[in-house]
Amino acid sequence: MSQFGANDANDLEWKHSEVVWYEDGNIIVVAESEGFRVFRSVLSKASTTFAGMFSMSAEGLHQEIYDGCSVVRLTDPVDDIRVLMRAIFDISYNVDASLTIDHLTTILSLSDKYDIAALRRNAIVVFKREYFPMPYGQSTLPYRTKHSAADDFRLANVCVDTQTHELLPMVMLMCAHHELKDILFGGKVGSESDIEDDEEDDEDKGPSPRARIKLNDVNMLAAVESRARLSKVLYDNKHPFVLHGRCQRTFRDKYGPWMTCGNLEKEGSDGFVSPIFFLRGQESAFRLCQDCKNSNKLRTELQVAEFEIVLGLEKVLGF
Repeated sequence: MSQFGANDANDLEWKHSEVVWYEDGNIIVVAESEGFRVFRSVLSKASTTFAGMFSMSAEGLHQEIYDGCSVVRLTDPVDDIRVLMRAIFDISYNVDASLTIDHLTTILSLSDKYDIAALRRNAIVVFKREYFPMPYGQSTLPYRTKHSAADDFRLANVCVDTQTHELLPMVMLMCAHHELKDILFGGKVGSESDIEDDEEDDEDKGPSPRARIKLNDVNMLAAVESRARLSKVLYDNKHPFVLHGRCQRTFRDKYGPWMTCGNLEKEGSDGFVSPIFFLRGQESAFRLCQDCKNSNKLRTELQVAEFEIVLGLEKVLGF
């Protein structure tokens, strides 16, 4: 058994968390270089996995002690554990739409790993209510927050790993709207502005060292299949904007008589055009005539196309 007193902090290879550290806590959870002093009973009540872990630690012969508290070490990234500890202990850290999609994905992943049912349930509710409602057009959150490919890809992978199948079709629909090169080779981690800066540097300096998150094999296949289904909706005369002959004549030279208003500015680099423009914040780029903008048929056919795609994806994904 190794012991450290409160005055031995300088000898530790980890530091006290500035976010979650209770002086009257009775157990310390350490991830990488940061320790979180919290309450054993709260973690044990929330998670059967933590309860079992603490029980094994108490029976161990080489238990690590700091300032009278047992120290339990986790192998997860410290940024992820910080999110989890805040979600459990910080009353100002609400699991709702105010969190970034990255934090919500972390909560979904770790709540499944550590069997924290309440947190997992809350995260799924937020995703379904705020990010992926049906019909999808009811939500403005996805295109207001403008997530990177890496964020969407990580969420898709976590949905598979945690068997959160109810989210996966709509998540894959989001993934399909990213650039094909990202779907095949991974999306760069970072904000949209950071990624744009990297892409400018790439032209002169070669590949960027920025980390990438790749879709797993199942999700990559589903994303490519999603694109095919989106294109089929577009080219089978089911495009939601096939409403007025005036629109067809206007864009005849660009898209042909089967399409009305056109997404003239937001094609993918590989020529991909989506019939569901609002998924990636492209509404302002679509040149809609006033008739189409005000049409009830527009809204109805958007929903029909959306359901067709999602139901098709469920078949591709096998559930």
